Amino acid sequence: MAWVPVHQAIGNHPKTKRLRRALGVSIPEAVGIVTLTQHWAIDYAPDGDLSEIDPADLEDGVFWEGDPGALFDAMQNAGFIDPDKRLHNWEKYGGKYIEERDRGRERKAKQRRKEADVRAATEPLEDVPWDDSEPPY
Repeated sequence: MAWVPVHQAIGNHPKTKRLRRALGVSIPEAVGIVTLTQHWAIDYAPDGDLSEIDPADLEDGVFWEGDPGALFDAMQNAGFIDPDKRLHNWEKYGGKYIEERDRGRERKAKQRRKEADVRAATEPLEDVPWDDSEPPY
């Protein structure tokens, strides 16, 4: 299960207030939009690059019910999406999670390979029918 940290100051941050004003939503809604955007990006833009996504897909991902097309522009104007259409500071938050997740997956895969090697080395060989017609030496 993925998670991205939400700093306690987000509700009072100028970017959140700009987003609230631009979209005509409450502060809790603006915080939810930012948080859901990060969660959506973990699955659909893991590098934080939104330049190739359809803004409607992001709107669907955060359950936006306002004017079509307004969300992406408002997030960009507020500073949550940089001018190059990358999530602002993504490498510090979602990107950090992705790196940790990938390292954890590799660690688990390595452990499973090691356990499989140990099982293979310690499991008895399959019974091979013995041919008594000739001596084994």
